[in-house]
Amino acid sequence: MTDDKADSSSWEKFVESRSIDGVRLPIAASWTRSTSAPTSSARLEARREFDPDDMLARATRQVVRGYQDALSGTTTWVSVADARGVVIYEWSSTVSLRDRLTAMAVSSGVVLDESTVGTNGVGLALATRAPAVVRGSEHFNSNWHSLVCAAAPIPHPITNEPLGAVNITCLAGDENQHLKITLELMVAGIRSVLTAGLRSHRRRPLPHHEGGWSSVFGAEPNAPGGGRRMRTDVGPLGPIEQAEYDVIRSVLRDVEGNKSEAAERLRISRGTLYERLRRYGITDS
Repeated sequence: MTDDKADSSSWEKFVESRSIDGVRLPIAASWTRSTSAPTSSARLEARREFDPDDMLARATRQVVRGYQDALSGTTTWVSVADARGVVIYEWSSTVSLRDRLTAMAVSSGVVLDESTVGTNGVGLALATRAPAVVRGSEHFNSNWHSLVCAAAPIPHPITNEPLGAVNITCLAGDENQHLKITLELMVAGIRSVLTAGLRSHRRRPLPHHEGGWSSVFGAEPNAPGGGRRMRTDVGPLGPIEQAEYDVIRSVLRDVEGNKSEAAERLRISRGTLYERLRRYGITDS
């Protein structure tokens, strides 16, 4: 995986002056949204009641059993959160990791919704309805800067409405390719279990994030727009789109409209930048 996380100085600059220089676009937009999230320790440790026998929790439990032996030699925490961002299931590869995460207020019942605790893997995946990776100091909560979190939303097999998100967390120094591969396999397995449980219903194709995992883990489309149909009318933007729009406009103003420099600052390819410019109807700096 590419080491494209924001360093601690970038996070400190954002906290002090709202600077997003050198922060990749998904994280910069999430940090911008997270400024309205509470920062008190009481709210960062917010907890809610949950159903441990929830359909998504049962499916995850069944799938994780098949990976426990393979993950036992790693520092890995697997969890699933419901659509509210509440952790309803968790499994840890080691007792020491479990204790460390509990001390960080990361355990069953904790709320990981982006609007509650700021940027994190589960919160970002639920907010954008797309796979997300949050590394080290990209977390809005400085207590989580030693973690890497990769998460993906899980849609209902029939309605396609988000049931929640599956997450794999490891220590920042232990990140490797198994994080991506294992999460992809778990997502596929959970979808299969959910679909099998609802096989008597009419099936719909499950949606796929337009950028896929390659766009999350570093690879970019080969050409602007990747052949996809772009929006030509901006219309009212939701909070997720608005944050990206604001970040891109801010960076373009700072670089006086230089697209190459803007893409470099946002840590995205020029093709991805041009796709966003078309999507949001941005025609000047």
